[in-house]
Amino acid sequence: MKKLVSVTTDGAPAMVGRRAGLIGLLMVDSDFPNFQAYHCIIHQQALCSKLKDDALQNVMNIAVKIVNFIRAHPLNHRQFKTLLEEYECNYGDFVLHTDVRWLSKGKVLARFWDLIQEVKIFLRLKNKEEFLKFQEMPVFIVRLAFLTDITDHLNKLNLKLQGRYQILPTLMTEITVFETKLDLFISQLNIPIVIPE
Repeated sequence: MKKLVSVTTDGAPAMVGRRAGLIGLLMVDSDFPNFQAYHCIIHQQALCSKLKDDALQNVMNIAVKIVNFIRAHPLNHRQFKTLLEEYECNYGDFVLHTDVRWLSKGKVLARFWDLIQEVKIFLRLKNKEEFLKFQEMPVFIVRLAFLTDITDHLNKLNLKLQGRYQILPTLMTEITVFETKLDLFISQLNIPIVIPE
């Protein structure tokens, strides 16, 4: 144990607690050398990707409700799959959203975006005006496109941070590159555009 230089945890109290947590216990134990304690870089990224903006959270909630409306009712699901076959879509179905997996949100949004025209047709056939009205709003479409794009970038970053034999300098470089991309995105967002209401 004398060669221990760092310990990485997920931030749970049982791991990082000063008295009863693993890190606290290791620091007071004389058998362990001085080491650095880190919070898992992937877990930090996942926490940062949680939606704080109410407007974007609303877009995500609506997209998930629409997908669940289609997927949760067997008749709707079969009819939607038939519609996709008739329109010869690249996809034969939706991905079901779960809060458990971090990739789930991005996959649902990407598939929803790719099938948005077919979803509109299906909602018209089902007379679901409460969902259809959102897809007719340009502001909703722009926010959906932004949310789909940014979650795709976050998912790609998350995949780069995973895997065996990753070393900290490489991971930090990936984070720095992503921060630079975010700065570019922010500068592009500051360019004024006109969205019809």
